[in-house]
Amino acid sequence: MTNSMIFYKYFNGKKTCRETKANARAVSIAFLLLIIPILLSEAIDSDPIDSKHGMLPPPVPLHMFRGTLFSSIDDIELEGESIGNIASSATENWWASYTSKGWNTFLDGEEETSPFIVCHDGQSMSGRERSIDVYSFLSNLGISEETDFHEGHILYSTEALTCLYIISLPSMLVDLSSHQTEKGVSIAIQPVMNEMKAASGLASILKDESFLSERWDYISDTDHKKTIKLRTSLCSKFRGTKRRSVLENTSTRRKLNISIRENSPLEQISTRLKLNIESKISSDEMDIGIGGMGSMTNISPEKCKSWIIPSLSNLKLSQDGHDMQLELSLPTRSSFFNGSHFDTGWITPCFVAGIDALMSHRAVCNFSILPDIKNHNLEARWITQGGGVSHSQPFYQVDLRGAGQIAAVSDSGVDVNSCFFADTVNPVKFMPENAAVNNNARKIVQYTSYNDNMDDTSGHGTHVAGSILGKADGSTSLFFDNSNGIAENAKLSFFDLGDSNGYLKIPLDLTALLTPGFDAGAKIHSASWGSVGVNWYDAMDRDFDRFQYKNPEFLILVAAGNDGMKGMNTVSSPAVAKNIISVGATQSSGSSISFGMKGMDYLASFSSKGPTRDLRIKPDVVAPGQSVYSAKAQPNESSSCEVQKLDGTSMATPITSGNALLVRQYFEEGFQIDGTRDFSKGIVPTAALVKAVLMNGAQYLVGIDDGSSTSVSPYDANQGFGRISLLDSLPLKDENSFGMYFVDRRKLRRSQKDTISLIMSNTEGACQLDTFTATLVWTDLPSRKACRECLMNDLDLSVTHNDARIYPNGFATRDHRNTVERVRIQIKVGDIVTVEVAAKNLVGLAQNYALVATGCFDVTQENMQSVQEPIPAKDATRSILNPTKESGGMKGLLIAIIVLIAVAVAGLYLKRKFFFKPPNKETMEPDTTDHTNLANRNNTCV
Repeated sequence: MTNSMIFYKYFNGKKTCRETKANARAVSIAFLLLIIPILLSEAIDSDPIDSKHGMLPPPVPLHMFRGTLFSSIDDIELEGESIGNIASSATENWWASYTSKGWNTFLDGEEETSPFIVCHDGQSMSGRERSIDVYSFLSNLGISEETDFHEGHILYSTEALTCLYIISLPSMLVDLSSHQTEKGVSIAIQPVMNEMKAASGLASILKDESFLSERWDYISDTDHKKTIKLRTSLCSKFRGTKRRSVLENTSTRRKLNISIRENSPLEQISTRLKLNIESKISSDEMDIGIGGMGSMTNISPEKCKSWIIPSLSNLKLSQDGHDMQLELSLPTRSSFFNGSHFDTGWITPCFVAGIDALMSHRAVCNFSILPDIKNHNLEARWITQGGGVSHSQPFYQVDLRGAGQIAAVSDSGVDVNSCFFADTVNPVKFMPENAAVNNNARKIVQYTSYNDNMDDTSGHGTHVAGSILGKADGSTSLFFDNSNGIAENAKLSFFDLGDSNGYLKIPLDLTALLTPGFDAGAKIHSASWGSVGVNWYDAMDRDFDRFQYKNPEFLILVAAGNDGMKGMNTVSSPAVAKNIISVGATQSSGSSISFGMKGMDYLASFSSKGPTRDLRIKPDVVAPGQSVYSAKAQPNESSSCEVQKLDGTSMATPITSGNALLVRQYFEEGFQIDGTRDFSKGIVPTAALVKAVLMNGAQYLVGIDDGSSTSVSPYDANQGFGRISLLDSLPLKDENSFGMYFVDRRKLRRSQKDTISLIMSNTEGACQLDTFTATLVWTDLPSRKACRECLMNDLDLSVTHNDARIYPNGFATRDHRNTVERVRIQIKVGDIVTVEVAAKNLVGLAQNYALVATGCFDVTQENMQSVQEPIPAKDATRSILNPTKESGGMKGLLIAIIVLIAVAVAGLYLKRKFFFKPPNKETMEPDTTDHTNLANRNNTCV
């Protein structure tokens, strides 16, 4: 009996008495495992509150509230001790009193529409079902004007609890006839007070004198003008028109943005803020409602007014009407010189009072201080492409070099006169917005000059873009013959964030940063910049996640940061986002290695480490980022072809982005069938599939080159899923020997699951891989800023190997935090493996996913409960270069010259000896060679 027949009988054969008893025991155990968590789960057991205003709804219990938000509520002190350090039982009475105070704040005096948090803990319900039940409850009571459920209102959702924002007049929630929903679940309602709007730790930041003083102690009137940016999220009631997707028509999008601004409450909010601030700073003592900071002495009300009030003219509203930003210019030295010295003592209480006034506005639901944004290929080609085999570039040998791909990059600028980007036929057109797209350009198809139209002397942006796709135009010989980018035949859409002083300035809404490249046809965006010290999910992370969720073919890659020497939790926003690829840095190898470096299997000591504040795995992958050669900017030269060596995760990110372009090209040109090009089989992959491929084949590192060679382990906070390696990710004829199974755009609803059964095989001894790897990736909904548990839609991957169930990411049980789940196991021929993807808890109706599996196997059965959405075909044809084992460089050039000389000599000899006459060019027959089907290939192991 064959293995496949045994496998089939395992599922379908008749059961013996022993099997029946075993199954009964298994069912009993499964029932207990199911019912015990339900019986022991923490229900919302609080009671309504009797107050002077009437009967108030049950509050959200404090121990549950902490789980919903990264709230500075934990910074409040009770009897000299932080609430976050006090046992729940000792704080519940205080919490009830605190909640009553919140209701009194909302109900005393003039009543206005206010934000509330509503939580629902219905058992055996999904986040979506709980949310709809909440909206039905509010609608039946005549409270909700917006009864249509929208996932964007959900703050938090696990299998046990779902919490949402609602907007209501407070009096409409008093003396309700019932607090039970149609499903018979008692809900809890919590007024959103100032402490609930601020990220945890805000109070400690504001108490730190260096936070402000370091920004102005040495500022003169001629220095670059520094600012502090304050960002708030507006409650849904106050938002303008929602932009649910990127509009294809640019003029329509522009008109919509204008309409949003004209119909926004910006002027109303600005007026109210002025009143709030003036009221807050009018007395000598200010009661600060942030994190228990208590009262502060107001040293100089007049100076405070003259600084803060004029800055309100800098209020900006995001394109979707969701966020508001206040850019606060810092005072220069001469502005507040008191005659003998620069007096700064009044600034901190003034600044804190302004923040408190901002958060006390009822339209504001969330607050954060935007961090400063900073910038965080010689050998990298074969390290990431050839499985670490020195100078192996197998994907170039089949002409996978990025043709037909466009990469979007945001950075300090690009030196358009560098030979890696120069184009004398189609010169670059600089436009600050709505930049034109010229697909005929050699390299730069679009340049958005948001800040300026050049790179600074550091050349950060030029180096980054060069690593992805720079390609010398042949006008000058290169000192390093392999200095072209990873995807050297791809083209560039560039968004210039830098100015001549080396500062980066990003748009309020990062949609404005991402959209130009999207419009230009880019499906990859590389961002080698970010904040420092913001290890929690913040506004930029949410913006990136939202854009990817709405545009599922678009993948963003972000540098993890360069603070690894400071220890754990140093990966910083926006590299904290869920849907992007966060990239750390390894050392290099070969001629790029510097003295003392250990090589490509070691993490660079500076590479920032995870996990994120909500305990997700970051960075996702690592790539060479130490001693990376790429294009050098020479902004004062009319032409240049120089390269320079730089270090940083900024260098590792474009290298990974270039490889992502090659993965896209692989699928678009039909390689996925049997490892050879077949344009007729080309498909358009989602970002989730490209991400799954890169992370599925990533290889584990050995250690960290930190002076003591610290060891690392799979899925740890140092390397994430490992160093990218295309040769371990994608089957390629005659270059590796394993099979690949993948699905893309599969849509699962709650409680559905897909199972794929496989048997490990070795057809004709061609497959050599002794591991099996499966990776699940999905693009999740954006989360609330500073979320404690940021996962919204929860899918689960598990692999059963010879009856043993294996969970992903090194866990002993299911992973409920990450949007990437991988299992890698040792296998042998004949082993039976079943891969299962299940939808556990969804806040939406369904969730799409991508799955990639590699190894030596035959698929024996598929049981798919999900729906297959259409996978667009890629209509791609192009001229293919003849594959060659020598890929460019001086050696290739020398061989080409020798061949040309030999041909020339032979031609002269034939002409002299046989009076050979060349054919007329107009009558020459075209080359009819079929380059798209060079050989027959096996469809399992290649």
